[in-house]
Amino acid sequence: MTSRIPTIRFVSIYPDLVRSVTSYGVFKKALAANLLKLEIINLRDYDPQGTVDGKPYGGGDSMIMRADVLARTIRSDDLIISTSPKADQYFDQSQAEWLKQQLSHKNITLICGRFGGIDVRFERRYVHHLYSFGDFVCSGGELPCLMMAESIIRLIPRVLSNPISTAEDSFGRNLPNTLEYPLYTKPRVFEGESVPHELTSGDHKLIQTWKQQFTRPKPPRTKR
Repeated sequence: MTSRIPTIRFVSIYPDLVRSVTSYGVFKKALAANLLKLEIINLRDYDPQGTVDGKPYGGGDSMIMRADVLARTIRSDDLIISTSPKADQYFDQSQAEWLKQQLSHKNITLICGRFGGIDVRFERRYVHHLYSFGDFVCSGGELPCLMMAESIIRLIPRVLSNPISTAEDSFGRNLPNTLEYPLYTKPRVFEGESVPHELTSGDHKLIQTWKQQFTRPKPPRTKR
């Protein structure tokens, strides 16, 4: 019996933008190891005239992505996700962990918004989770969606060369909801500042004590 290979789908009007990023890093490794499938869907292919947006009812300064065109791109059994600064929920590591678990039995479609936003009727009817990446605005959802996908993919076993990497990262299994300690490498002295002597002592207990004094809880983020 062959194991199921999960799929992440991107819906975008700029498929080449998405493709340019997914050709590198953990995306490339996951695809090469057959741990993941990626589908990049050009939204313009789903309307005969290529008209994916329209003027907002009530007036406004930007075009709005059409609900009917977006609805044609999705699969009913996928987990549908999009991003917006208006979302009530911030995306964080706990959500990445949860989505990675979902990916084990369900494919994920990431809707990359553009223009002035997405018709709210599509969000209400089809989007299962709407995430904010912070109180700022991008010109499109491709970069936030790519960030989200990368944070999920790197958690898939065997994607990273060192299996304990995700555990030792900020918010990882060994640092739950906690920020990582400061990091140092060569040269030992840089512009007059030396690597802390604890880290070069070879004393594992001393090193661990030094690390623990710097780890700290992530400051709470609440919607204003």
